[in-house]
Amino acid sequence: MPPEERVASSVGLSLLLIYLSSFLIFLLRLPAAVHGSILLVCAGMTFAVWRDLGRLLKDREVRRLLLGFGVLAIWASPCCRSSATTPATIGTATGWSTTSEVSFFWTDRMPASFFRAGTPFPHGLL
Repeated sequence: MPPEERVASSVGLSLLLIYLSSFLIFLLRLPAAVHGSILLVCAGMTFAVWRDLGRLLKDREVRRLLLGFGVLAIWASPCCRSSATTPATIGTATGWSTTSEVSFFWTDRMPASFFRAGTPFPHGLL
């Protein structure tokens, strides 16, 4: 397998494994602090293949590919964060708070006192 395909496969597989482990944490309703264990496992796996990683990074095309992926990740991060604000909520104080309320509502982490009396929706949602 060429080095570029190896990098693309490993990035894709790692993203899939991170998604599946996060979904498992959600399904088991474990505390959010458990996500730190995913970081430790990933760091341990990276340390375990340190020599192979060093050999892979000697290839010029691999370094170029990883640089492009890093630039894309840095660019996409603020784009993903700003997508929670829709044109309807721009300039309002409830834009970000409503988004967080909805996420807490669907993950069952909202205190009962936060819900509007007589409805299953948080204050500010409707």
